[in-house]
Parts: sequence; C-alpha cells; structure tokens
Amino acid sequence: MTVSELVRSLSDDCSTKVEGKHVLAVSDSSEVNLQSHVGRLKLEDLGVVGNNTDIGFFIHPTLVLDAQNGFPLGLSAVQLWSRSVDHASKHERNYQKLPIEDKESYYRGFLKSPFHALDARGINFKLISKQS
Repeated sequence: MTVSELVRSLSDDCSTKVEGKHVLAVSDSSEVNLQSHVGRLKLEDLGVVGNNTDIGFFIHPTLVLDAQNGFPLGLSAVQLWSRSVDHASKHERNYQKLPIEDKESYYRGFLKSPFHALDARGINFKLISKQS
C-alpha cells in the first residue's frame, strides 16, 4: 500500500462518519526530525526540517471530532512533504514580507486542506479559523 492510498482510505472512512454531524476539524503541521537516524535511512524522500540542517520530513494531518462530544471521527486529510536540502531560510526568503501566495502554508494547501475531502463529497461545512 502506498502513502497516498493510505491517506485516501483514512479520508474516505472519515467522510462516511461526518455526514449530518456538527464537527470540528483540527489541523496543524509538525516536523519529524530523523537526524539521529541518518546513517540508517534512505535519504531520497527526505529533506531538511525547520532548522535547515537536520534531515526529516513534515506532516500536516487534520483530525475531525464530533463537536457534540469530542469523539474522534477520523482524519479528513494528511499531507506529507519534505523540503529540498538547499531550502532557503525564512531570513533568506524575507518571509515576513512574502505575499501569502508565496508562503508554504498557501501553496501546500493548508489553508483549505482540512475540508478538501469533505468538499469533494458535497458535504456542507463552515470554516471557523483561530490563528495563533
């Protein structure tokens, strides 16, 4: 089974459980730092993580919860990616002044990913965002 098949299966399962329910979709990105395992890994699918030095990858899952009781219904989306080894730092990219379209959170689709699977199936939702 490939990663994309696994993600599709998780998303399909979640979408069958949310229909007709009031749900919360909680998502955030995390880095998986594998630097301490670098001698034992195949590096072709990995890149640098947040410090632009260590090897690893990023994950952005969206957990869907029943809003009435907090019960987890599944994952509506999971994104995995790695940055190239020569990825420029935030300072080098002048991150604070970049337009939103040039930021990773936009072009990786995080701003809309929590509901992509639900929207594709015609399930109604309302987006309420809390940004930190």
